[in-house]
This record gives sequence, C-alpha cells and structure tokens, in this order.
Amino acid sequence: MDILSATDGAGSQSAESLLLQYWHVLLKRKGVVIAFTGFLLLSVGIGTTLSTSYYGATTVIEISPKTDTVLDVDEVSEFVSASSSSELRNYYATQYKIMQSRSTIERALQILREKHGINDFDQEDKPVRAFLSGLSVQPIVETHLVSITYEHPDPQRAMLYADTLAEAYMEANLERALESSTRALKWLNDQVEVFRSRQLESDLKVVQFRADNGLVGSSDQYSSSMERLASLQTAWSAASTNRIQIEAVYNQLAELSRSPEQSALAQHLSVANPQLGLLLTTRDERSRARQQLLGTVGERHPDMVAADRELASVKAQIKQILDDIVRGRKAELEVARNQEAALAAELALNQEEVKGLDRKLVDLKILEAEAERNRQFHQSIDKRLSEVDLSHLLRNNNIRVIDAAVATDSPIRPKMAVNLAMGLVLGLFGGCALAFFMEYLDVTVKSREDVERVIGVPLLGVVPGVPSDELLSLETELDRNLFVNARPRSTVAECLRSIRANILFRTPNKRVRTLLITSAAPREGKSFTSSNLAAIIAMSGSRVLLIDADLRRPSLHKRFGLPNELGLCSAFAEGLPLVQLVQQTHIEGLDIIVAGPPPPNPGELLSAVRLQAALNELTGYDVIIIDSPPVNVVADPLVLSAVVDGVLLVVEANRTSRSMVRQAGARLAETDARVLGAIVNKLDIKTSGYGYNYYDSYGYYYTEAEQEAETRSAG
Repeated sequence: MDILSATDGAGSQSAESLLLQYWHVLLKRKGVVIAFTGFLLLSVGIGTTLSTSYYGATTVIEISPKTDTVLDVDEVSEFVSASSSSELRNYYATQYKIMQSRSTIERALQILREKHGINDFDQEDKPVRAFLSGLSVQPIVETHLVSITYEHPDPQRAMLYADTLAEAYMEANLERALESSTRALKWLNDQVEVFRSRQLESDLKVVQFRADNGLVGSSDQYSSSMERLASLQTAWSAASTNRIQIEAVYNQLAELSRSPEQSALAQHLSVANPQLGLLLTTRDERSRARQQLLGTVGERHPDMVAADRELASVKAQIKQILDDIVRGRKAELEVARNQEAALAAELALNQEEVKGLDRKLVDLKILEAEAERNRQFHQSIDKRLSEVDLSHLLRNNNIRVIDAAVATDSPIRPKMAVNLAMGLVLGLFGGCALAFFMEYLDVTVKSREDVERVIGVPLLGVVPGVPSDELLSLETELDRNLFVNARPRSTVAECLRSIRANILFRTPNKRVRTLLITSAAPREGKSFTSSNLAAIIAMSGSRVLLIDADLRRPSLHKRFGLPNELGLCSAFAEGLPLVQLVQQTHIEGLDIIVAGPPPPNPGELLSAVRLQAALNELTGYDVIIIDSPPVNVVADPLVLSAVVDGVLLVVEANRTSRSMVRQAGARLAETDARVLGAIVNKLDIKTSGYGYNYYDSYGYYYTEAEQEAETRSAG
C-alpha cells in the first residue's frame, strides 16, 4: 500500500511539475501570446468590418411520412410493410438530399428565370454550386418540419430563393407521386383479375379436401373423438393407479412370506381374516401348554410328542392360509395388469385416430386460411380500384409550406462578437503554440536540467536578475555594484547564501580555500557574481580576498571604487609581493587585489607557477576568490584553474547558448580542472519557476523582520 501511494505521489508531482513548467514558459513568452492574439483580433475585426453582410430568410415546410396512396398500409399488409424508425430516418435523409440535388436546384433556377426573370446564376460557371453556396437545409428536431434557409446580401432575394426552392421541391414531389399513382393504377387492374382467379381456385380446393377426407361436419366429429380420448385417458389413469397399489401390496406380502418368521405377517393379516386370528390364538395356547409340559416330562415323552405334533399342525394351517392370501393378491395383480394393458391399447388407437384427424384439420385450416386471405385481398383491391380518383391523387401532396420566407432584420453574418470570440480563442491557442515553438527553438540555457545535461556538473544555484527600478532606488553606484551589501535580505543575497552553502556541501571532506570564477562568454555577470559572492561570504564572518585576474578588461576596482595603479599585473611584471597589493574595502572582512593597468602581453605575463607561489604568501584569509576572463575567449582561466581548489562557471540564463556552455565545459575538462558546479545568473525566477515560492517567502520573511527591527529601534 505504501509503495502504491509513493508511486501515485511521484506521478502526481511529475505531472504538476510539467504543468508548472508549461505555465512558466507562457509567463516568459506572454508578450508573444499577447502580440499574436492582438494581431489576430485586429485582423479579424478589420476583416469582419470589410466583409459583405448577408441576410437570411427561412422557409419552413412539413414533410409527412404518409400520404394518400392507392394501397393502404393498414389494410394490405402483404404489399406494403409498416415503416420502422430506421426506415423513417432513411426516408427523411433522402428527402434532404433530394431537396439539395442537382435536379431540384436546376428546377428552382428555371422557375427563377421563367417566373421572376432572374438569371443571376446563369452567369456562373457552375450555377448549381453557386446556388448551393448560400443554401442551408436543417430539420427541426422531433418534428416533421424542415427549415430551408438562404443567405444573400439582398434580403428580398434571400426570401425569393428560399421560397422558390420549396416550390421546386414540391413540384418534383408531385411529379413523382403522379408517376407512382399511374403505375399503381395499372398494377391494381392486373391484380384484380389475378386474385379473382386465386379466390375461386382456393375455394374449390377447400370443398374438394372436405369431400376426399370425410370431413363434412368435421367440428362434431372432432368433439366426439376428443371426448372419447379424455374418457379413455381417465380410465387408463385410474387402472394404472390401481395396478400400482395392488403391485406394491403384493410385493410386500411376497417379501414377508419368504421370511422364516412369519408371525408379524400373520398378525397383520389376522385383522382382516378371523380364521387366521383363531389359528394364531390356538398356536399361542399350544405353545404355552408345551412349555408347561416340558417342565415335567422329557422331550421324548409321548405327551410331549403329541403336543409337538398338534403345534406343528396349527402352524401348517397358518402357513397355508398365508400362502393362499399371497396367491390371491397375485391373481388380483394379474387382473389389474390386463385391465391396464387393454385400456392402454385402446387409448393408443384412439390417439392415432385423433392425430390423423388433427393433421387433416390442420391441412383444412391452411386451405381455408389461404381461401380467406385471397378473398380479403380481392375485396380490398376491388374496393380500392373502385375508389381511385386520379384527379384527387394529383391534388394531394405530403409536402406543404408552413411558413413562407421572412428575411432577418439584421445581417446574420459576419457577426463581430462571434468572430472576435473565435479570434480570441484561436489567438490564445495560436499564441501559446507559438510561445512553445519559440521556447523549443531557444537553444540558450534556461534550467537546471540544461546545465547538468550540457556540461555534466551540478547546478549550485541561481542568481536572479535585479529589477532596474530596485537598482535605481539605491543612492550610489557602489551600492548598485555590491547589491547584497545594500540589500542583505534581498532575494539575490539569499540565493548567493544558498550557493555558498552548496559549495561547502559539495566538498565536505576537502576544504575549499581558493575559488576561480569564470564564464563561457563575456557580459554574463561574472564580475557581479564574484564580487557579491565575496561580500556574502565576508558578511558571514569569514575573511575573504577577492582577486581580479581579468588582466585584459579589469572591472572590480570600479565596482569597489578603488584605484587601479597597482594590482596583480604589478606582482607579475615588477615582482611585488601580493601582500603589498591588498586593498581594504568598505565591507568588513573583505579585501581585494585589483588587476592593475592592462599590460601589453597579459597571456605571457600570467603564469600558474608564479601565481601559486604568490598565493602561498597570502595568509589569514579563509577564502580567496579569483575573478577570471571568459574561458571560451582566452586561455587565462585554463592556466588559473591549475592553482585553485575549485572552479565555478557562471552562465547567463536565456542568453548563453548551450553550445558555448558545452565548449567551456570541454575546455575545462581538458585541463583536469576541478569544476565544482555552475551558477545560472540573471534568471527571472518569477517566470522560470525555479524556487520562486521559496525565495519569495524568504524575501517576505526578512522584510517583515527588518520592519519589526526598525519599529523597535524607533521605539
């Protein structure tokens, strides 16, 4: 259960993360979405304004599924079967297609020419298609009504075209009805003679069948046979029941008679046989007398022998009576069986007789039904033929006009509100699609995944871009350059603190004293990151030395407002010790060695061996941060990477391409530089989604803390 819950939770988090990424892409590209939507809305508005206005006119007609026909569905079911719901749907679908068919449209165009003198469509290459372009046929749900709507810039023409199409469709339907009526009339005349002959033939067959099978008065004969059959079935059922009872009694008596001890059987039968009861009493008395005599004399005594003989005689008489009773039951059983068999034989003969009569009656009923059906068909067709009135048929139609066409007061298309709504929806969808496409084409580094996938090093953290209005709110350029010193509780400061902590966590077993900060390309905010990171570390209580190793374009002295006459170049060119070049900054615990005046040969001047020796002279500092040039521009960072404990690669978000970052990582890897990780700079955390809620909460928390501190100080 826990595993399933964990799996579901992981899937839900993945889906939420993906949706959040999509949302942040849209936030970042919201300008594209808004611009595309606005352009589309403007285009739709202009196009709608310049488009021709069309008016609509609708004629409502009724199409009845049943009309006056020669054959009545209710009366002659053999000829016309009742229509099912699917057949009705097919019928109406066919009528809608006929209404828009080429023949109906051509008839409508002919009516327009002959009755109204309108030949506008004759000038078209395909008149039928031109007429259909403004036509719309729609059924009214759950009714037999159909709306014929025509759209045209002239409302009067729209009314005329809709009514004309309804007229053409009704005329075509009348012609089809006339053709079918004529064919039906001819068919009726032929069928009258056919069914007159069939009726006569079927009646003769019924009479002949009755005579051949002796079925005159068949109803009385059938009733008598059925009564006799019922009587025999009752008698046979009673005889069968009696036989079963007698057989059961006989079987029980026969079984008991074969038993050595027949006292129980004799006692049972003595109730109905007094003689048997008297013998049983005598047997019991003789048995008691023998027992008494046996106590006084022996077995061979003459009196004892006489007593045994008398007792045996009584028992023989009892057995004789029992055998007679059993034989009598057997004879009774034979009589019952014979009676049952005789009744069964007579019942079988009677059943065969009834079956034969049933078959004859079934055949007779079939012949009579056929004769009756032919008689009804003949009468129905003869009646219809006598009632047919061709002129009446020509005047009837199952189609009639319910409402003549009336044009709308205002144009039905184009509608500005509908078009703008559709344009808004399409614009939003298209703008979102364009935003995602531009995001797909964007090859710059935008996320943690980009950094870790491209150069294969972990992301130590991000440094968000500082809003311009927040920078302008600072009074001095020095505060703007060292933003974290002026705003120690800002989001930027918290991000740099997180980076400092990540560096310590990445190297728990080896203390990092010297750090080299470089970038893939110029103007990625490398110097801003190095100076502000140094300030953050110093503000935590550590002693920090910041060295400007960008000998070609030094900038740290400007950020700290310090002179640049003597610096790192002086140490290499003039052999001055680095200790003499250290300058204190206005931030406690942070010292700096500036680059000095740019030399003519910075690449030859910079030496890893000399720098290593110079760094060994510097004591008393917890961290030494070296700001170097971009690694893809010059080889200086590659030289410096050999003398430091770790390298940090600064990448500007949404500007530096992945290929440049990949190239920088490859160059550092060639020198076996120890790259601790990368820092994404100038990231808009509100649109990128990277820790927005986290850092926003930090800023809010520290802002509240500062306000409370200021309140306490003022108090």
